[in-house]
Amino acid sequence: FDRMNIPAMLASQDDGQIVADLENVMGLLATSPKLYADTDRVAVLGFCMGGRISWLAGVNLGLRRAVRGVVAYHGGNVWKALPEAAGGEEARPGPGDRLETLGCPVLGHFGGEDKNPSPADMEKLKENAEKVGAKVEFHVYEGAKHGFSCRDSSNYLESAAKLSWTRTLEFLSRTIAHHPGRRHSDL
Repeated sequence: FDRMNIPAMLASQDDGQIVADLENVMGLLATSPKLYADTDRVAVLGFCMGGRISWLAGVNLGLRRAVRGVVAYHGGNVWKALPEAAGGEEARPGPGDRLETLGCPVLGHFGGEDKNPSPADMEKLKENAEKVGAKVEFHVYEGAKHGFSCRDSSNYLESAAKLSWTRTLEFLSRTIAHHPGRRHSDL
């Protein structure tokens, strides 16, 4: 992480293009039977910036019918739209401000010592989700910093990484697992 220029990476992001890319992936999966994708059972899982993209997918109305679950690992910057508004422009809402359009359950993993998203960010997301009846399940890992689940990070915390992964697999099993009576050949 020491060599990553996160501000430059964020400045290069465009929420509209990200959503278009996600929609294109869904279209590819739906029209490519050789990929063996079941587009009725899609979850978006992301780490760090990918966690933010997961939130973006979950609140996007165009993806609402496709995305059945979101897993966000330490996904920060959810309160701003990207690219950020230029001087004089009114700020657009970020994915964290659009939870009324959340169309699926969310599993969020947060480091207790993370700065972005901070524990306060998590509480705000939780409160806002409760206000609109959104289904969220959040876990805080005490002593964990941003990137706690990445083995290549100096912030890697094995206990939190393993527990969060177990919880992720359980969540995905509940949200996108095969339906009873459905045969694999039906995929």
